[in-house]
Amino acid sequence: MVEYIYRNNIFITFRPENSNFQNIKSKTEKLVKKLIKEGRYDIINNEVNEKIEVESYILVSSAELQQILKQPHHFCDTFVVENETSFRLINNTNTWCSKTNTSISYQGMLSKSPVGNRHNSLIQSRLYGVPLQSDLSKAYLHMQVTKLDSLLRLFLWFDRDLNIQVYRRQSIDFGDPASALTLSIAQLKFLAPLVVYMASLLIIVFCKYADNYASYPKNKPEFEFVSKDPKKAHDKISLPLRFVCTDFKMSCL
Repeated sequence: MVEYIYRNNIFITFRPENSNFQNIKSKTEKLVKKLIKEGRYDIINNEVNEKIEVESYILVSSAELQQILKQPHHFCDTFVVENETSFRLINNTNTWCSKTNTSISYQGMLSKSPVGNRHNSLIQSRLYGVPLQSDLSKAYLHMQVTKLDSLLRLFLWFDRDLNIQVYRRQSIDFGDPASALTLSIAQLKFLAPLVVYMASLLIIVFCKYADNYASYPKNKPEFEFVSKDPKKAHDKISLPLRFVCTDFKMSCL
């Protein structure tokens, strides 16, 4: 469970009097009407539904919404990328708040966090003839936030009949420094002690970049145990590796 840290007192900044609900509701309703008129609504709505399913959003009931509006809350903005049939949910909690127009969160404010070294990661995978690449499956979606943090990132949408739909997200956001930091802590605190081989430990500690690993087994036998050992460790904490691939003529695990 991840608890976000904020620069300002959220019970003041996001108090009901500062609600951006009506603003986001009006803006999103205009967007939906425009999409329906242009014949793009069904395409975008399918992407919205897929995003809701994949990223662990919970539908808020009408009764729950009325209770939420009486406590600290914040609605994210939405927009459709111009000239593309793609949908993006913007987490404006990091940048502005209705009536305050000020940065309120440490999320997005940190210049550095221990996500690993991207350039070193690329070099590591090319030192020898058996480069190993791996990716954590939906890493950030496995990390839950508190109920209060989920209320500060509410998502508002409309169906074709313009019935309002409000969702709250349970997991951390991809791209937040807090997300990368949380994953790094999990790798060092929980994953590192679970591996058997030193080579595996070096990969988890020194060969990571965000939710990826890149390393360089020298030969086939080393690849065999270096690929399987970390995979077992990740499975134990329900953070599975999506694949372990190499240029070597072997199947991806």
